[in-house]
Amino acid sequence: MRREEGGEGQGEEGARRRGATEQELLKRDSKPRSAPYFRHRYFTRPHIRSPRACCTLFPTPLAVSLAHRELTKREHPPRYTASLTAIPLFTLPPPLCSHMCVAHSSSFVVCLYATFSDADCLYFLMEFVQGGDLMAYMIEQGTLSNDVAIFLSACITEAVKHIHVKGFVHRDIKPENCLVTTMGYLQVADLGLAKRLPAVVEVGRGRTEISLLAFTMCGTPEFMAPEFCMSVGYDQAADWWALGCVLFEMYMGRNPFDTGGDLKRTFKDICMIGMGKSKLQLHPKFKTTFPNAANILESCLTHAAGRIGKKDDIQGHPYFGEIDFDMLRKKEADAPYVPTVQSDTDLFYFEKSLPDVEVGDLPKYSGDEAWCQDF
Repeated sequence: MRREEGGEGQGEEGARRRGATEQELLKRDSKPRSAPYFRHRYFTRPHIRSPRACCTLFPTPLAVSLAHRELTKREHPPRYTASLTAIPLFTLPPPLCSHMCVAHSSSFVVCLYATFSDADCLYFLMEFVQGGDLMAYMIEQGTLSNDVAIFLSACITEAVKHIHVKGFVHRDIKPENCLVTTMGYLQVADLGLAKRLPAVVEVGRGRTEISLLAFTMCGTPEFMAPEFCMSVGYDQAADWWALGCVLFEMYMGRNPFDTGGDLKRTFKDICMIGMGKSKLQLHPKFKTTFPNAANILESCLTHAAGRIGKKDDIQGHPYFGEIDFDMLRKKEADAPYVPTVQSDTDLFYFEKSLPDVEVGDLPKYSGDEAWCQDF
């Protein structure tokens, strides 16, 4: 989720703490991204809890996000942060923890350890990733160097491949959903739009079918693959298109389909590529200077049938020729950027601009219980 300008970790002080110069500060782009096509969610900024307040099952520290049931029903919920100080985790009885997700096997995807619920709220007990998000880092840097782009995109490929192997498509890969660890690696977060594919769907009269494609239009417009926009059905290849958009933004400092909020033009530009009537336009000098980067961009941002990752392993592309993925998975590779944190509970890179409100002050939930009874 994108953080607005003015957050403590994104301000001028935050940029200088990362090592940005005054010239780089001038490159910051404050234009908001188009809103995601998924509005019925409400989350606070994460709150940190130590394992002493939870249990020894999980590492330290932990992040707790809250989703208020009543506010999720609103199309435009208010933006503020709720304080969880009144609800320490050790007071939640064990039966409320209905989903224990400890069988996590990828260090490139943010781990959801457990979920809890009470009469009014849903709680997510997650891994705490301290270094902020990739979007904030890209805003401060303007554009990324070739070596940095290769390393960070390699981390994203590890996460996306893991999600696909587990049988899901993420559907919202973007810089705001890539978090920076204290080691400088990326972890993909926000799987709220993830969908299992192939999926079992009901076709009426008690019958079911196996669907190899999804058709729901969701995500962030500038990162949507042509299959989304043309409603022809999409699969995991849509995530590789989104990776191409992220990679383009690393090098160019802008999204390839950013039209200043003109969604009609954005979707037209995307669909033209999807129908084979247009191709990604790259500057000749960029193609000459970074031929492998240009080739992988063109291989990601193309029609679904010819897109890399659908048939060929994207990690085998020459662009990643200098990456030792075995060392990357073991976290033995040197990251080109490592965020500075003062302690394991340092919140420097998280937004501080939202007013606090006590959980007790939130409205009581009065809706249907069926949709979240097993949460």
